[in-house]
Amino acid sequence: MMGSRRAVLSMALTIGAVAVLQQVWVSPANFGGADEWLLLDLSSRGILGVPYANRPLVLLCQAPPARLMSGDLRGFWLFTTLYFASTGALTSWLALRLAPGARTLALLAGVATVAWAPLDYLRLDTVLICGYAGFTLAAVGALVLFVEAWHRRRFALLAAGMALALAATLGVESVLPLLAVAPILVGDGWRRDPRRFGQWTLAWMAVLAAGAGLMLGPLLLGWPSYQTEALGVDPHPLRVGERVLQLVWMQIGPLVTSAPRELAVAAVPLAVLALLAGLRLAPGPHPDREPPRRAIAFVLAAGVLLTLSAHSTLALTPAIRTPARTQILSAPGFGLALAAMIVAIARVAVPRWRPVVAAALGAWFVAVGTGRVVAMQAEWDRSRSLYPAQAATLSALTRVAPGLAPGSLVLLLDESGSWPMTFTFRHALRYLYGDGVVGVVRDGADFLYPWRARVSPSSRGP
Repeated sequence: MMGSRRAVLSMALTIGAVAVLQQVWVSPANFGGADEWLLLDLSSRGILGVPYANRPLVLLCQAPPARLMSGDLRGFWLFTTLYFASTGALTSWLALRLAPGARTLALLAGVATVAWAPLDYLRLDTVLICGYAGFTLAAVGALVLFVEAWHRRRFALLAAGMALALAATLGVESVLPLLAVAPILVGDGWRRDPRRFGQWTLAWMAVLAAGAGLMLGPLLLGWPSYQTEALGVDPHPLRVGERVLQLVWMQIGPLVTSAPRELAVAAVPLAVLALLAGLRLAPGPHPDREPPRRAIAFVLAAGVLLTLSAHSTLALTPAIRTPARTQILSAPGFGLALAAMIVAIARVAVPRWRPVVAAALGAWFVAVGTGRVVAMQAEWDRSRSLYPAQAATLSALTRVAPGLAPGSLVLLLDESGSWPMTFTFRHALRYLYGDGVVGVVRDGADFLYPWRARVSPSSRGP
C-alpha cells in the first residue's frame, strides 16, 4: 500500500507549503541580463525550439506562463513554483515505492527536493529557470511512470512514461543519464519477471536512444551548436569525475558551512513549522513495522545514483565552474539520499526518540535551505539583477519612440554595462515593438547576431 489518502494528501500539502514559503521571497524580476529577453520574446510567439542548441522543445515549459499570463513576469514565478512543488511531490511518491510504508522518509525526500538548492543562485531567476524546473518535473514524472507501470503491470503507463521521457529529452539533453536509471529503480523486482523486465528495459532504452540521436546527432557530426561553441566539451574521464565531485560537494557542504546569521529571518521558522506539521500529520510506521534497513539503503543508493547522473552531463563542459543551474535536476536524487541518511541516523536512537531525531535533522536542512534562499535573493537585490537597469533603458526608449517602423535599427550606447550581449537587446526590442525592429549594442558581445558598422563615403562630412 502506498499509504492512506490522508497521509499522501498531507505530504503533498506540506511539500507545496515549503516550496511556496521559500519562493514567496523570490522576486520575479531576477534577471541575469543575458537570456531572459530572448526567452520572453520567443515563448510569447509560441516558438518551442532553438535549432542552434539542438533542443526542439526547449521552450515547452515556458509556453504556459507566456500564453496564460502574457507580459507578466509573475507567470514565470508561478509556474516555476508549481514545477518545483510537483517535482517534490513526485519524488515523495517515488520514495514510497522504493521503501513502502516509509512515510517519514518520503516526506523528507519531497521537502528536501524543493527546499535544498543552497548555492544555485540562478534557481531564483524564474524566467530562465522555468524551463529547467519543468523538464526536471517531466523527468521525475517519467521515472515514476516507469516504476508504477512495473508494479501495476500496465504497459499503458510505460508508454506514457516513454512519451514523457522523449519530450524531456527533446527539451534538454541533460536529463538523459537521469532517465537511464529508471530500470534500476524496480530493485530486485526484475527477478520475478525477468522476461518482461528485459522487454520493457529494451523499449525504454530505445526511446532514450532515439531522443539522444535527435539531440546529439548534430553535435557528433560537428555542426555548430550552443553546446560546443558557447559551453565547450571536455569528455576526459578524470576531469569529468573531478567536476562531478565538485558539484556534489556544492550541495553537501552548505549543510555545515552556511552562516548561522542566515537563519535569523522570518522565512525560516515558517518553513520549519510547515515541515513539522507535515511530520505530525503523516507519521512514519510504528517502530515494529519500520521499513527494513535494506529498503533504506536502496533509497540511499538510488538517490546517490540519480544525483551523480544529473550532474554527469553538466560536468562534460568546463564552463560549469559554479553551482548555477546545477542544483535543480539533481535535487530529486539528492533529496532521496538526504532523507535516507536522516532516517538511517535516526534509527540509531531508541524507538521512541527516532521521530524526534528525524524531525530535528529535517528541520535543520529546511532552515538552512530557506535561509540560503533569502540570502541569495538579497544578493540579487543588491547587485546581481540587471532588470532595473534594463527596464529603465526600455522605458526611456519607449517614451522617446512609442512606435518604430519595421526596418528600424536602434544602436545602444550602453555606458552602464547593463546590456552585455547584443542578442539580449535585440530580442527585448522585438518583444516590445514586434518584427522588423533590430537592436544592437555598440560594445556588447555579438554572440548569435554578429554585426559590423561601415561608414560609406557619401555619409562623411566635409
